[in-house]
Amino acid sequence: MYKILIVEDEYHIRNIIHEYFAMKNIEVVEACNGYEALELMNDNIDLILLDIMMPGMDGIALVEYIRNHYPRVKIVVLSCVNEIDYVKKAIKLGAEDYILKLSFTQDTMGEVIGKLREMIEKERKESFYSELQAVNREELFRMLLSGNLPLAGSEKLLEKLGYSGDFQGVWYVGCFLIDHFKTVKGFRGANLQMMCHGLLNI
Repeated sequence: MYKILIVEDEYHIRNIIHEYFAMKNIEVVEACNGYEALELMNDNIDLILLDIMMPGMDGIALVEYIRNHYPRVKIVVLSCVNEIDYVKKAIKLGAEDYILKLSFTQDTMGEVIGKLREMIEKERKESFYSELQAVNREELFRMLLSGNLPLAGSEKLLEKLGYSGDFQGVWYVGCFLIDHFKTVKGFRGANLQMMCHGLLNI
C-alpha cells in the first residue's frame, strides 16, 4: 500500500492527479502550498508530487526540507517548460524525477510512478531483510551467552557471527558498559580514552 501527497496550488491539476491515483486505489492527500504540505508530512508518506513554483514556500524549499527530514520519501516535481532551471536545482537537491505539465498524460504519469514504485518496493525489501538480520544476530548472541550450547555449536555460532579463529581451549565472553567509565575514579583524560578504545577493540 502506498500513500501519496500532492502539493499543487492549481485545483484542476490536483484533481486530475487525484483521480488518476483514485482509479488505482492509492491513498492520496492534498496540499495547495508548501506550508500545508509540512503539516501533512509524516513517515507514512511514500511519494510526493509537488509543483516547483508555488506562492509562499516554493517547491525548491520544500524538496530541501523533505530530503533533510524524510530521506526515504520519493519526490517528483511538476513544472512548466520555462522552469527547467528550477527542475535541475530540485533534482540536485534530491528529487527523483520531474513531469512537465504541458506533456502531462496518464501514460507519462504511469511511467514515472511505476519506476518509483519499483524503487520503493526494493528499498522496503532491503530494509526488512536488514532489520531481520539485526534481530537474528541479536538472537544468536543470546544463544551464545546462554552457555547451554556444546562447544561445537558455539564455534559454529561464532563463525556465523563473523568471528573466525582457533576456538580450541577455553574462551570467555565479557560484556562491558563503557558509557559510565567517566564516573570511575582513576580514569580521566587520556587514560579514560585508552580504556574505552581498548574495550571497543575487544
